[in-house]
Amino acid sequence: LMYCEAVLAGGSSTSDGTALSYINMIRSRAGLPDLTQITPDNLLLERRSEFAFENQRFFDLLRFGKAEAILEAYSKTPEASFEFKKTALLLPIPQRELNTYSDMTQNPGY
Repeated sequence: LMYCEAVLAGGSSTSDGTALSYINMIRSRAGLPDLTQITPDNLLLERRSEFAFENQRFFDLLRFGKAEAILEAYSKTPEASFEFKKTALLLPIPQRELNTYSDMTQNPGY
């Protein structure tokens, strides 16, 4: 799946033979039909299924630029136990870096 993501490289789709063979190996193991092209949406879905309970989903959503939309929509559902804020997508800048670079400011929320 990492190879597929690298081949996709931010594009809208790919039909690279090697990438398709890798993702289709995973899909055939699960009894799913083969794909003829890979899009960001079906790659995200594949990673969500393959890495369930491995805490990869959040970072996948960040890399694909879909974290804000998906987390905000989920936070409005009855089963959500949090209120989404855009600052949740940022990590704190280490204090050592802030001390070294005086023109740098801490990310909001920290």
